[in-house]
Amino acid sequence: MGAGWGPVEEVAAPGAGSQLALAALPLADGRLLAVWAGYDGQDDEILFALRAATGRWSAPARVARDNDVPDITPALAAMPGPDAGALVAWSRFDGASTG
Repeated sequence: MGAGWGPVEEVAAPGAGSQLALAALPLADGRLLAVWAGYDGQDDEILFALRAATGRWSAPARVARDNDVPDITPALAAMPGPDAGALVAWSRFDGASTG
């Protein structure tokens, strides 16, 4: 293990497809929020999990409803204030061709 790195933490179990574009940030209440794109068997969806102060991760869940199109490259921003959360944004293929 290199200097400054802790042990590996599994946030989501391996799946049948890709899980990529992880973004994470600490929340004001001490939890850690992680979001990423994960394949659900048909397309990519944006998933999230919360790490409690105890170190335990919540089960991964979708950020938005399943829409049958790829949702990719999530980004996070902390919202200001002591009780504030976070804002997540991502890219979504709308099904239209540009050609």
